[in-house]
Amino acid sequence: MAKVWSFNTTVRNPERMQNFLRALSEVEGQKFDEEGQKNFFGSIIKKRLYKPERITLEDRYLIEAVHEDETGDDIDDQIIDKILDKFKDKPVNASGRGRTPAGILNRFGLCIAQKSKGEVVITDLAKE
Repeated sequence: MAKVWSFNTTVRNPERMQNFLRALSEVEGQKFDEEGQKNFFGSIIKKRLYKPERITLEDRYLIEAVHEDETGDDIDDQIIDKILDKFKDKPVNASGRGRTPAGILNRFGLCIAQKSKGEVVITDLAKE
C-alpha cells in the first residue's frame, strides 16, 4: 500500500472562507496574474486573516508586532509591502500563497480567480 506523503491543508472552515472572499472582493476586476495573486495575499495579511509562520526571527518579530496590535484595524500598507518583500525569494512566493485560498473559493463556485481566466469575478452565488 502506498504511503501518503503530502496532505492538502487548505482551510475549509466556512467562516474563514467567508473572510477570504471579502478580501478577494477587494481585488475584484483585477487580473489574477502574479501581481493580482500577490495583492490578494497582501489583503489577507492586511485583514489579519493570515499570519505567516515559516519565516526568520527578524521577519517574525515584524509580523507578530503588527498582529499583537489589538485595535482590529487593518495593517498599514507600508508594513504589508515589507512583509510581501520577504516572500520574494521564498520557494513559494507571495503570488503562490495567494492562489491557495483562492483555489478553495473557486472550487465552491464563489469566484473566478484563475490566471487563465483573466480578471477576478465574485459570482452571484457568493454575493447571495
